[in-house]
Amino acid sequence: MAIRTTINIRHDVYERLSLAANRLNRPRRDVLMAVVMMLMADVERFQRSFRTVRYQPDCPKESWRCYSIVLRPDENEYCVDLRKACKCSVSLIVAMAVETYLDRLMAKGESGMHNYARFSSYVILRAQVDGVICWHYYWGNPYNHHNTLSK
Repeated sequence: MAIRTTINIRHDVYERLSLAANRLNRPRRDVLMAVVMMLMADVERFQRSFRTVRYQPDCPKESWRCYSIVLRPDENEYCVDLRKACKCSVSLIVAMAVETYLDRLMAKGESGMHNYARFSSYVILRAQVDGVICWHYYWGNPYNHHNTLSK
C-alpha cells in the first residue's frame, strides 16, 4: 500500500533534488529517501527533546513548491520517526537532508544509490521495566545483531 503525502519544498531545493535524480538516473523520490536515510545515520546531530516542532523558515509564497510524493509504508514510518526524534516537520527534514547530504551522495554517484535499499524489517517492541513502559524502534532486524537487545 503506497502512502501519498505532500511536502513544502523551496524551489532551489527541489531543483537540486531534480538535477541529482537526473544525473543519477533515479526517481526523485529515491534520491530524496537516500539523503533522508543519510540524515538518520547522523541523527544525533539533529535530535532535540522537549521542544516544539520546528518548521522551515518563512519565505515568500512564490519560493515554495508543494511536492507530492508517494512513499512505501516503511518509508513513511521512517519519516514519522525522524520527525519525532528531530522535532522537525518532514518538510524541514527533507530540506536539511538535501542541504547536508546531497553533495556527498552525488560524489558517490551510482554507488551511493546502491546503499539505498528497502528496509529489511521494521520492529517496534514494547517492554515494561519497573512499571515504566519502554518502546524500542528498530530499523533492520535486531535479532541479526549480537547483543543489541541487551544494551
